[in-house]
Amino acid sequence: MKFHFAFFFLLTGFLLAVTPLIGQTDAREVEQLIGFWIWEEDEDGTVPVKDSVCTLALFKGGNCILNCFLPDFSMNGAGTFSVNSAASRITLHLPSFDISVTNAPYTLGNDTLTLPFSLIGEGDQSRWRRDVPPPAAANDLPAIAFRAFDQALLNGASPAEAAEAARDAVAQADLTVFGGGGGPPPLPSGVTLNPDKTMLKLVNKKGQQYYILLDPKKAGKYDFTSRPKSEPLSPSSLATDPRTQLFMKKSAGPDDPAHHRAAIFLPMLNQRSFTLQSSFTHQGWGEDPEFFKKYLLRAGYAPGDVTIITDTAVTPKSVLDELLKSPGLFYISSHGIADVKADGSPEYYLVTGMKIVPHGNEMVAQAFTKAIAALPLPARYHQGIGCMSLRTDRYTEEWFVVLTGDFFREVASQVDLSTSFVYIDACFSAKDPFLARILNVKAYAGWRTASDAVASIPYAKFIFSSLSRKSFSLREVFCRLGLILRTRRVLFKEDMVLDKENPYHRDLVVDSFANFVVLGSDGKPYPELGALYPGKGTADGVAWLLWLGRWNQDPEKGSENLRSCFDTCW
Repeated sequence: MKFHFAFFFLLTGFLLAVTPLIGQTDAREVEQLIGFWIWEEDEDGTVPVKDSVCTLALFKGGNCILNCFLPDFSMNGAGTFSVNSAASRITLHLPSFDISVTNAPYTLGNDTLTLPFSLIGEGDQSRWRRDVPPPAAANDLPAIAFRAFDQALLNGASPAEAAEAARDAVAQADLTVFGGGGGPPPLPSGVTLNPDKTMLKLVNKKGQQYYILLDPKKAGKYDFTSRPKSEPLSPSSLATDPRTQLFMKKSAGPDDPAHHRAAIFLPMLNQRSFTLQSSFTHQGWGEDPEFFKKYLLRAGYAPGDVTIITDTAVTPKSVLDELLKSPGLFYISSHGIADVKADGSPEYYLVTGMKIVPHGNEMVAQAFTKAIAALPLPARYHQGIGCMSLRTDRYTEEWFVVLTGDFFREVASQVDLSTSFVYIDACFSAKDPFLARILNVKAYAGWRTASDAVASIPYAKFIFSSLSRKSFSLREVFCRLGLILRTRRVLFKEDMVLDKENPYHRDLVVDSFANFVVLGSDGKPYPELGALYPGKGTADGVAWLLWLGRWNQDPEKGSENLRSCFDTCW
């Protein structure tokens, strides 16, 4: 193979690389090359294996992104290209793939591009096919939005500018699809963007809410030139200390769930999503309902008190039913997006697994109205339910039902969740953690920014497996998470869920911790272990001895023991 594992780049989509243009460029020549190109074959006959795709995006301005998705790994790299004034010669550099050609000939014809390098096989050429999007129907607003979004990026726009282009394209389309009938566009507020410019918002005259999720990760900044920095995980120096392996009666922390009843929702377990040029499922990234169940049972939960609901069975009704039982632990792993209401208050949209599928000539609004009416759900919850379009493949969009802040406000008026730990494992779920305040929960976990399944799924597995250890409170689990990611040392074999073979994925798991937050019963984010002893450092051995020093059934006494151990011994 031309490239090596050490050069694999983290999958980050086709954001523009901020690098200088190389050489002199003929604008007309570049214009013909702008677009997405799918790799078909190398000169020696090497072709993509089953279920793999490599896409080369050539942007106006001379930037390029190469994404490769194979069954056993994925990678991404950015670079530059220019077309020499001499006819049909190209200069292209993709450092992460060890590809560099200067003023070499290429051929273009009938949407087929032959480039002067071999991607995987041997030889000096590769053949690429232009990825031409199918036409979007006049009333297919998600398709119209995504076509405009992608084209704007190709033309050199920033992600925010591309979102504005998508908004403008939808605003000029046939908006009656959201009105359930003919007549003028039923959108008194027009088509708007959320503050992060990652989602289009449309609300009809009936107050029904529709959203088109563009791509939350497009708003981030990625470094395409850095090299991996995180070493693999290895055993702590205290892993063989018998005291660390002993079990004791659990010392309940102030934020631990008051009772053993768990509700686990995995709406994207087997349902596909498309982001950063990759179509994936959460199961494909390691999400495993049996893993969660095993460790909950180990933690003392009775089999009948663990409810796990997946895929299309995750509906507003199933979520409501479990919340009304006041579970000690409520967990959902899905997609989410933050917003701000007209009055300036925060809003949040959480995707369920329930799909809205129009039939025949039925419009989205008609299908949505019928689907919600068919749910055995009190009408007062309807105002907190919306409909969001997600990409499930590059040219495939589907409508999903979403829950909004109003849904959870109504839940909070019906049930007491003050003894519950609520963990919303979705993008932006803790950007403004108003859901924690609405629900008045004992503890709340979520993400300040866009999350990534590469990191979020291992975090959830770590938290569930750690809570099954009788010696750890929720606060200590969070501290252990930060400690392991920083020191790269583990105490138990289950802690290895935080490791990744791909070094760029390993870095993402480490770096994501800065955006992960757990709020305690006091409403404040948990501090990292180092913050408890500022300036003292958190060396691996010191931290674990501090933990050993807290062994006491009384949490307050345990805290005193921690500080006494540190002050006396260190």
